[in-house]
Amino acid sequence: MRLSLHDIEVHDEIQGTMHGREWSTIENIAIWRREGIPTYPLAVVVDDNIMGITHIIRGSDLAANTVQQLSLLAELGWKRPRYAHIPVLNDRSGEKLSKRDEATTIDKRHARQNVIWSMQLLGMDPPQRMTLDDLLNWGIEHWSRYRIPSEPSLSSFVSA
Repeated sequence: MRLSLHDIEVHDEIQGTMHGREWSTIENIAIWRREGIPTYPLAVVVDDNIMGITHIIRGSDLAANTVQQLSLLAELGWKRPRYAHIPVLNDRSGEKLSKRDEATTIDKRHARQNVIWSMQLLGMDPPQRMTLDDLLNWGIEHWSRYRIPSEPSLSSFVSA
């Protein structure tokens, strides 16, 4: 299926305006496999539409997929959801943290500190001397998507 990906423009709640020509070099989208099943780009668009998804929040490493998905949505005549691509967390060498690459796992024994670090990565400045429950309530009360950094990736405090 040949689609006009380069004409796609979307306002991302975190990254700002994204243009197809800047985010994707793909010009053809395969929508059906030889095995007789739909490919991921088509399946996710159909599933999101059936489920009534209105907002998609995911890592900035998946921003290029947005161009393909919006092209398919337009072709099918379906409404666009709103998108927000948050920064991915990288190790000190710039590689995305991934279980597949044996990234350090979160130590569950330090839940309160993990929540504080997560809030800080999302642009919040949580109080340091709260119980975990109070900290979570504080986070809910003070949450704002406008605080999330717009950089596509963040360097980690985890060593490579």
